[in-house]
Amino acid sequence: MLVVSKFNLQYFGTLSSSKLQPTNLVGVLSELENKTLFVETITPVSLEILSTYYTLYILSLILDHDINEARFLLQRVPMSLLDDPQLANAAALVGAMYTHSYPSAYNALSNHIWCDVAIPVRDRVYDDFKRTTLILLSKSYTSIIPAFIAFYFPPGEDIVNGLVLDNSAYNSTMRFLKPAISLGISYHDEMSRFSPYDERIERLTGLVTHLTEI
Repeated sequence: MLVVSKFNLQYFGTLSSSKLQPTNLVGVLSELENKTLFVETITPVSLEILSTYYTLYILSLILDHDINEARFLLQRVPMSLLDDPQLANAAALVGAMYTHSYPSAYNALSNHIWCDVAIPVRDRVYDDFKRTTLILLSKSYTSIIPAFIAFYFPPGEDIVNGLVLDNSAYNSTMRFLKPAISLGISYHDEMSRFSPYDERIERLTGLVTHLTEI
């Protein structure tokens, strides 16, 4: 029996499309989990509701730049749900984010398994992931060869034109790109609202490590 009145697909759809700040979205979903959901048996209906809830919660934590909490949440997901294709894909996304596997992360984000309710938050995660990656690259390097950074962006995208539209400068003669860090926002505002200073340093260190290993 579902004991939380707001535990339904319609409410989740409202949350997903609400454009709430990531921290607030996480807070709402966390309160729903804290009130607990009791399901005596897994039916197709309850499976869809649970899969959607946990998927939204995981995506919201990723959007809030809290990968560790997303990993902890996966440990709290009932074992009987972990074979659900959407949740399995969400788990793969968390793993890719945690290990800085950019191709795997974009593969999971581009997977067509996401339900309609989850897509608005998935899209926000997709855009935020690209933007945050560019910010970190911009802080780490003053100039980058476009082919070199292809690893960090979705396959098939026109990286040069895309970044130039974000005010990055491309030197066609020398064939290098000088990323812009503003993108209409400040680095401080984009990063500090989600993570403490030491976590930002850890992310930057991890990114530089990947760059030096290629």
